[in-house]
Amino acid sequence: MTATSRIPLIRFSPSSSPRKRKMLLDDEKISEILRDLDDEDVTVQKLKAFLNDAEQLTQQLTPSKKARLGAQIIQASSLENLSHVVQMFSLEYLEDEPYIWRVPEGSDVRLSDEAEALLTRMRRASFWGDRGSADGLSRTLIDIVLFDRMDAHQEELAARKLSIRGEVPLEAVISSENEIIVVGNADYALGYDPVIPMNSKGFESISVVVEAKRETSETQAVGIAQAVAYMVGIRQKRMNLRKPKSIVHITTYGMVSDGIYWTFLRLDGKRLQVSSSLRISDPDQHSSVYKFVDDIVRSTISLSPHTNPQRCFPATQERWLNNIEPPIFGRPAPTMQQLLESPEKDFISPAEDYDNIELQDIE
Repeated sequence: MTATSRIPLIRFSPSSSPRKRKMLLDDEKISEILRDLDDEDVTVQKLKAFLNDAEQLTQQLTPSKKARLGAQIIQASSLENLSHVVQMFSLEYLEDEPYIWRVPEGSDVRLSDEAEALLTRMRRASFWGDRGSADGLSRTLIDIVLFDRMDAHQEELAARKLSIRGEVPLEAVISSENEIIVVGNADYALGYDPVIPMNSKGFESISVVVEAKRETSETQAVGIAQAVAYMVGIRQKRMNLRKPKSIVHITTYGMVSDGIYWTFLRLDGKRLQVSSSLRISDPDQHSSVYKFVDDIVRSTISLSPHTNPQRCFPATQERWLNNIEPPIFGRPAPTMQQLLESPEKDFISPAEDYDNIELQDIE
């Protein structure tokens, strides 16, 4: 059999435009073909150059993008409730302890006087529409809170290459075997820009998603379900990053709000925690909202892969849970016995730990 007779390994799907063609490639077979194509014939050499390009493109595809060529796509907006998503991704969650995310402890957090005054004016303005009529009317209130807390840490954000973007496309693989993927756009995402920007619209990785939903119980439930699916996708993408090679299963966070009511989410491996709904217009609860947002921003800073040139992530999952995250949220570090009893056992191996590197926490 000649080398050129093996070309049927490349299969094209019908398309109206060559740019839209989809190609399925067997990585091992491509390498084998390339080794066999030593003929000096011009046609053969052109084919070899084409296969080289195809091999490079194939290597850049994530497993989910490869699967998407024949995958079943589920829109995140179609997810109805949290229990559906918990079952879909086999998460650990119950509406009881220890899955309730309690308000962070420590000193109260206040917005700047300007931000607080503007929030109050907007909440009280009779002409500022009904937040239940459109998601967009909720976003301005959310923008103010997020901007104020990020502005308070702007120097650390710049140093750690952390920024916020809107309408960020995300996906989560439910089953790679059956090729089922949830896709959608997060209303907001806090993520890390690459050291060398390859795509001005792309994050290197993401730590927080925020969903803005109108003021109805149904849309809030959908918002929580969407946010959790995106959080799962964020973690999956981080674990597929090629550099650094040793990436730990770091915690991801989520927020869902209509501008007044806020719910906060924390996903640690398979364990999901959800806060109670907090009302920013309640004098007894608004500081709790600000505290949650501020501490999540601070945690995101600590999670940055750009803390210094010598290392990529701040710690293994175990050290993150034990030494870094608890002080940020004003809680005592768990005991070793508590860690051993935790259902989350996907810690990185001790051999890959960063014990010889100083952990830089955010004061």
